[in-house]
Amino acid sequence: MSCAPYLSDFDTTHIFLYQLPVTSANPYASKTLIWNRTAPHFILGVRLAPDNKIYVASGSGGYPYDSSNYSVENMNLSVINEPNQRGSGLTCDFQPYSFYLGGKRTYWGLPNNPDYDLGPLTGSSCDSLSVEITELDVYSEFTFYPNPANDELTIHFIDSNSEKIKITLLDLKGTILLQKTTLREDQKLDISRIVNGVYLLKTETEFSVCTHRFVKMN
Repeated sequence: MSCAPYLSDFDTTHIFLYQLPVTSANPYASKTLIWNRTAPHFILGVRLAPDNKIYVASGSGGYPYDSSNYSVENMNLSVINEPNQRGSGLTCDFQPYSFYLGGKRTYWGLPNNPDYDLGPLTGSSCDSLSVEITELDVYSEFTFYPNPANDELTIHFIDSNSEKIKITLLDLKGTILLQKTTLREDQKLDISRIVNGVYLLKTETEFSVCTHRFVKMN
């Protein structure tokens, strides 16, 4: 599906959102105004989403926002619902500030809207603030096979030694399904009782953590 191009622009007093006619010899000169706002508000990002709608992030002030800076502009995305329809904001069904972000605020763009003030997710296997993990490539620690696996998963450590290592099997929600501490030597895990799906295989030593996905499939 093709999409008409959209462009954000600004001057000293206003911000603008335009639709550009792709068939014009000079698209910018023939642009159609979709939306304008008075500065200091500005447009942070304009992106086409998988639902074929265009989402527009806007806000005011720089990062980090002041703790009191919550507004309709930075707590919502605007949406172009029919981006292929040429013409005014009515034609393309532009709805300003119509997509509520659940109490979060927009920052500097799309498609990602990062929450820089998230803080640690206590107890989560996806804690993005952990500083204890040494990033290691899978082949520097261990290999495992087969993948997909049926009833048994074999773990082969590249450097076998007497170091203790903890092996944990988790589902994608972080639930521990199997855990044991053993020496750093080849291991076979019985996975015959878990249902088909995608799982995480995690190894931990005193100095490193490695986590990789595998598929259980009968």
